[in-house]
Amino acid sequence: MKNRLFFIAFLVCFESAAQLRGTLEQIYYYDKEGGFTMGPLAQFQTKENWFVEARYNYEEARSVSVYIGKAYENESDFSYSIVPIFGGVVGRFKGGSAAVNVDLEYRNFYFSSQSQYTFSLRDELDNFYFSWSELGYQPFKWFYGGLAFQETYYPQLNEHVTHPGVVLGFAYKRWTLPLYGFRTAESAGAFVCSIVYEW
Repeated sequence: MKNRLFFIAFLVCFESAAQLRGTLEQIYYYDKEGGFTMGPLAQFQTKENWFVEARYNYEEARSVSVYIGKAYENESDFSYSIVPIFGGVVGRFKGGSAAVNVDLEYRNFYFSSQSQYTFSLRDELDNFYFSWSELGYQPFKWFYGGLAFQETYYPQLNEHVTHPGVVLGFAYKRWTLPLYGFRTAESAGAFVCSIVYEW
């Protein structure tokens, strides 16, 4: 994840007859130093809300991570989903990670966040905290917009890398197209596009 500024993601969600919910995601990152990197991600949630997530090229290039946890959810006027997860990373990066995925909705407002702390078994200077948060409003069924914020923090180096930005999203039936723009330290800007399909 570190300092990768651009990605284009393709996300496919599905639900099996056994009520296993899942997400398959294909992410493309781009930055000036590393170019494009492909990062697939898969999530599965059982009827009892047990949660498994697997990632590749996410915490670090040529690294695989697997997380397990349990989702705590409620749907009403105020809906929420909180999923604490714990896992390990192997490959170029070897270590462990603890994370939490949060989604909140109240009427047409929403907040979502993914936060994680990842530590290296090889070099504590590679330990990092990463967070991606969004706060938005959906005035129409087909459109939403808001603010987005990325932060990576290396505690041993006391180094922060932050990217504030905006998000605009378009929805049609089961499809969603969120578009992101971020301000970077290099003032070059960064852009993100995802294609999301859910059922």
